[in-house]
Amino acid sequence: MFTIPRISLKNLNETVKSLDKINNFDVIEKAATSAQEKFTASQSTKLGLAAGKIEGGWKALTQEIDDLVEENTVVINKGIALLEENPQGVNLIKEFASGSSDDLKAITGLVEDIKTGINSNVLSIPTPEAVASALQQQSGLALDKLSSAMESIAPNVTKALSSSSVISQFEEIVDGLPSGIFKDLETSTNTITSGLNEFLDQGFNQSIKDIIGATIDPIGYAIGQLTQDTGLIVPNDIKKQMSTLLDKKDYLTAANLLSGYSNLTAIDIETELSKVDTSAGSLVDQLNSVYADLGISTAPVFTIGLQNGEWQGASTVIKSPASNKKGYSFSIVSSLDELEAEFANCTREITETVIHWTGNFIDQPHIGAEDIHKWHTGEGFSGLGYHYIIKRDGTIQRGRPLNIEGAHANDFGHNQYSIGIAHVAGYNCLSGTENPDSFLSSESITVAQMKAQKDFLRVFYKVFQMGQVLGHNQCTKNDDIDPGFDVDAYILNTFNKSNALQYNNNLRPLSRSQLIIARQNQ
Repeated sequence: MFTIPRISLKNLNETVKSLDKINNFDVIEKAATSAQEKFTASQSTKLGLAAGKIEGGWKALTQEIDDLVEENTVVINKGIALLEENPQGVNLIKEFASGSSDDLKAITGLVEDIKTGINSNVLSIPTPEAVASALQQQSGLALDKLSSAMESIAPNVTKALSSSSVISQFEEIVDGLPSGIFKDLETSTNTITSGLNEFLDQGFNQSIKDIIGATIDPIGYAIGQLTQDTGLIVPNDIKKQMSTLLDKKDYLTAANLLSGYSNLTAIDIETELSKVDTSAGSLVDQLNSVYADLGISTAPVFTIGLQNGEWQGASTVIKSPASNKKGYSFSIVSSLDELEAEFANCTREITETVIHWTGNFIDQPHIGAEDIHKWHTGEGFSGLGYHYIIKRDGTIQRGRPLNIEGAHANDFGHNQYSIGIAHVAGYNCLSGTENPDSFLSSESITVAQMKAQKDFLRVFYKVFQMGQVLGHNQCTKNDDIDPGFDVDAYILNTFNKSNALQYNNNLRPLSRSQLIIARQNQ
């Protein structure tokens, strides 16, 4: 049996909680927010929301393409605008001096007074500073006389133009902060570092990183934890949107944004995101509960080997999830760390994984280990033959205990050293379809299942470094296509791995000592 070590976080909790008292983060946040607002105002106008639209006398010749830009909002724009008409509150039409006007009338033959109009060739980058400069040149008016025209295209321009330098304003804000605040920040950081070194043993480094990461950037840490199993990188723009959504407590929308980067369901993601707290003090309280047992998540605790005695083959009493009675439970693998620990503590000699499908249809999403156990028992097997089942949503469910030899690849003795894993798949059609065997295909395996398979095998190769991975069709006497894809090609393309031998339905499995020799001879 394997027991996960425990550690007290009392001292760390007290140290991190002191951050709120030592440092005035609110003042820093307000200073940064103020500077950001002023910079945005200096760069933003209504121009560019739609090409051809006129705002304040200026016609946008380009359009900002951004799904996040809503109608009638300001945008940071680097397009081009054309001066088409008199802006609000500014008359750009001037009369010529009398002498010049008379000369022009004589030349042109016109009898009315000649006036200059808008120069239709006036182009500008549609930022407040550029537009103001163009209007100033056309009208000869001072900036304060152009306020009405500028407000019509840039509602925040007064704030932006009231200062010559946004940087200087930020510097003024920083200069006004309480003396010694940055020194206090440095001191508190050093205190945390020294405290960690004093009371935490070697071997808890990763947990330390997790705690500090969660404290400094709780949202980023949460995103990292929810996506770590996929290896996918969440774009910065998605992270920014999620940060805004979490501030508004819109956990559902945030979860939907992240669902494409996580193996978890949107509901599970929403639940975890609702726990995120950005305050240092309350965050530590959350960490205390999460890390009370290192390596244990909020999922039910799984103790390796605990159920071995409850497995009695075909006579196994299956425990209902809602029951407190004794029995065997087909539990869910809640983390890859948990799977790794289970592999590492297996008492049975393991040298290979054999991949199967269960022979189910695509409209059977709820089929799991319990159902397959009943089928296998009814067919005279010693209960569920596979060690793990990958359900159609990508959930990895335990089957028979890993320490007990499987009943899934009996031909040529491959049960002896193997882990049996099976996708709930096989028929790429609905149940009840005529001639279903013509629809047997790996296309019945979902994307979520293939992701779970990749994670599973990544852990397998980590623990059993020389291990081999076979399809059931490589180790059976029957003319079987199970699992429907070329496993040799898959492991080569995905992991850059190959088996020590080329299995072709007539080779026995290798023991650990035989595998070592075979690898040396490759």
